[in-house]
Formats: sequence, structure tokens, C-alpha cells
Amino acid sequence: MRPVSKDRLVLDEVERMLAMRIDSVIKVELLCLFFRNPSTVDTGHGLALRLGRDPGVVSAECEELVAAQYLRASGVGAARAFALRGDRSKLAVCERLVSLLRDRNLRLALMARLTKPPQPEEGR
Repeated sequence: MRPVSKDRLVLDEVERMLAMRIDSVIKVELLCLFFRNPSTVDTGHGLALRLGRDPGVVSAECEELVAAQYLRASGVGAARAFALRGDRSKLAVCERLVSLLRDRNLRLALMARLTKPPQPEEGR
């Protein structure tokens, strides 16, 4: 049996993150922020200020993380606030993500995959 290369393991780990709906750089930044600061409760605008990102984009990404059950939300409109859910399985994913980002190769592979433009489907 051939040993699996480190590059293959890196790519497999990146694909696992994408399969868990962590599919943008902003989502990675949000999950890292919330995991490192678990008591944070903030609006999309407040989170955008912390990350130096567009508030509309951050709010939309937060809503996707709510739908994927990584975050919980309360309130409506501009007062809608987001916080990390206490779900153990989701916290484990966040912990794994933060751990992965410590490894330079994994970090680079994840960011390259997240920023790669979509490939056109064959036969079109």
C-alpha cells in the first residue's frame, strides 16, 4: 500500500472544510473570531468593522452560517445580532479550523481553494 502524501492529506482536509459549508474567506474569518471569542454577540455591521469587511457581505455570510447552524441569530434588520452556537459538533469543526490555520501549508491550500474562481462545466 502506497503512503498518502502530505499534499493529498492537506487537500483532503480542505475539501472536508468546504463540505461543511465553510466555503469563503469571510466565513473562515468569522468562525475564527467567534471561536477565539466565544462570548461575542454582535451585529453584521459590528463584525464587519472588526474584520475590515463590507457589512452587507458579512451579514449575508453570517446568515449562511446561521443556516448551517454554526451561529445563532436574534433580532431583526440592522439590530440582528449573531453569536456562536454551543453545539459541540460545530464547535469541534471550529476548533479544527483554527488548528488547521496554524499550519502554513493547510492555510495556504484553504485560502487558494476559497479564492479560486469557479471552473466552467465541461460540455458547455
